[in-house]
Amino acid sequence: MKTFVSIVDKIVRILIVLFFSAIIIIGLMQIISRYAFSLPIVWADEAQKYLFIWMVMIAAAYGIRKKKHVAADVVLGNVGPRVKAVMEVLIELVSLALFILFIVLAPRMIRVNIATISPTLGIPMGYVYYAMLIGPILMLFYTIVDIYEKYILKHPLGGDKPC
Repeated sequence: MKTFVSIVDKIVRILIVLFFSAIIIIGLMQIISRYAFSLPIVWADEAQKYLFIWMVMIAAAYGIRKKKHVAADVVLGNVGPRVKAVMEVLIELVSLALFILFIVLAPRMIRVNIATISPTLGIPMGYVYYAMLIGPILMLFYTIVDIYEKYILKHPLGGDKPC
């Protein structure tokens, strides 16, 4: 399991870097083309927008893996250990339910939008909406990994620190 999680982590990190790099490169191309040659790249804004959507959905999942999302520590820090443990379990259960809801509803959004073609890139919008399926699948995966590490292994798969 540790190897599989490490492979997924590596793929996710590579995708985030590739999407972010593509956004920056397209932006630079657009600036140079517009101001040096007075020739704007008409598809640049749309490509950056769709790449950003994909990057955010994948990075949000990776944020779950690295526990970097904003948390309500004010509430959890002011309660006893038992209440805190119960609240953490509830948060994880609600998160799982929301990710599953996204996964169930996303295919409908994809089907509805697959026939719509983006104005400048000419790609089916369903490809953009696939981010709304892939992101929550990764979020669900990382939440399950977190639960497994915390309650079954009692330590993270990626290291030797206790949860």
